[in-house]
Amino acid sequence: MRIVGRCRLRRFASFFSEVRLGTKCKKYAAQAITRRIAQVRARIREISDGRSSGALLGFTIQPAFVHPTPVDESLPQFRRLRLLVIDDNPDGRFLLSKTLLRKFPSAALTECQLAETAFEMLERGDGVSLIVAHRTFELDGASLVRELRRRDARVPILMMSGIDRREAAIAAGANAFLTYEEWLMVGNHVAALLTNANKLVNGSGAAETSASR
Repeated sequence: MRIVGRCRLRRFASFFSEVRLGTKCKKYAAQAITRRIAQVRARIREISDGRSSGALLGFTIQPAFVHPTPVDESLPQFRRLRLLVIDDNPDGRFLLSKTLLRKFPSAALTECQLAETAFEMLERGDGVSLIVAHRTFELDGASLVRELRRRDARVPILMMSGIDRREAAIAAGANAFLTYEEWLMVGNHVAALLTNANKLVNGSGAAETSASR
């Protein structure tokens, strides 16, 4: 599954600006790139809304992935969720937020594109349940995760990237990693991280109770 995103199309735009083309030719090239960007963005939104299979982008998405089964929100690990999505790309934030809210309909989800905003939320103790982090204008993904982990040692962090940076993500303190080509599975990974975190909390609580006895 591969999506030709805005960054790649911008590379084509920079190529056209560097080669010796006439002004008119550059204008037509820029218009074609702009139209393609608009088409890709519209198709991504249709896929996320379940109105398209994604075939025109070169891949097909099964309906079960487009419409993930919501979790059982009566379970303790899924109650009063506060999810934080960090990405400097509005399209990336849209995809992740839309997919997560299909999986966790009652979750309170906050989006931010600046690292400082995320840091302030953690320092205020806003009760963030889990963080999905890509990158910000100031920091790359691994540096962002490292700073988030320095401010909160316990919050589960799922790092995402356009390329495979799994080792760097885990070394920086992330609990899990996905590439953006796997964005449709983000809900399942978040559910697994929340379940594991709940088991750890309950396990440590039981251990403290038995020790006090």
